[in-house]
Amino acid sequence: MITGYRDCVPAIQRRRLRAASRRIRESLTQVLDILADINAIAAKNSKGWVSESCRVTSQRSDGAFERSVTRNVGQQPGAVPHIIGGMDISEWIRKNFRAAPGKEITFVQGAGIKTGASGGTPMPPPTGEHRKFKLSGSSISVPLFSSTGERSAFVDLVQKDTMVEMRCKEEIVVPFAHTSVSGVYPIAQPFPRPLFPSPQLSSKLLIGGNEVPRGWEYSVGYWIESNMHHAIFPPSSRGIRNMPFLGSRDEMVIVAPSTVLEFTWEDGQKGPSATVQARISWRSRLDGTIG
Repeated sequence: MITGYRDCVPAIQRRRLRAASRRIRESLTQVLDILADINAIAAKNSKGWVSESCRVTSQRSDGAFERSVTRNVGQQPGAVPHIIGGMDISEWIRKNFRAAPGKEITFVQGAGIKTGASGGTPMPPPTGEHRKFKLSGSSISVPLFSSTGERSAFVDLVQKDTMVEMRCKEEIVVPFAHTSVSGVYPIAQPFPRPLFPSPQLSSKLLIGGNEVPRGWEYSVGYWIESNMHHAIFPPSSRGIRNMPFLGSRDEMVIVAPSTVLEFTWEDGQKGPSATVQARISWRSRLDGTIG
């Protein structure tokens, strides 16, 4: 579908656009290149009605995931709303970052992933033989700070040893870690829930005894409201490749926690705890790469 000044888009470029929408093997960044090129051609034919500078977006629904990427062609100042998990990332950037004098913050590019039953198309039936491997990792304990830098609470995360058995093109949910939070210091002054979760916590992750580069990263949002501690753990997602038990064309996608975890507890109280569940998908690489 083309809207606006349609006459400046040549017929051959319209066919090219239709073809791009059907190329499921094309990477999303390659699709952005095509969209930017088509817009540039349209701009030259528009007699000034269409600008070569634009924002291009590509999204794809595959399995239980929706992936999207966007690019600011020409890097024009400002930003359009960029929603991930119900949060406007561009609005958070404007509130938490300061532009240089005389400059305006510019949103250059972005990417996101959405998972869950509400998005994506049904996955094809599993194929191949079952494979068994173990998920394991390290434990971490880190303090959480108030808005004035005072130590207010602790969060503990322990990676579980979990045996997994699955086939290619299959999705499963398994126990991934155990988390607990506690307030051990006199409660600080109230401060609002952060627009973007911080800090980032990193623990070691091993799959089948092989260490995953960069381990696993958790985000934690912490705030104090109505004389209560509050903590939130949003889902993190990552594609993992080049592990010994995966084929040269395969990837494993892990989403953990599989849903948002929210905790509330009183000052000095041993806070709540929960098992972090992970959603795991083993699939063929969508970009068709090997190795």
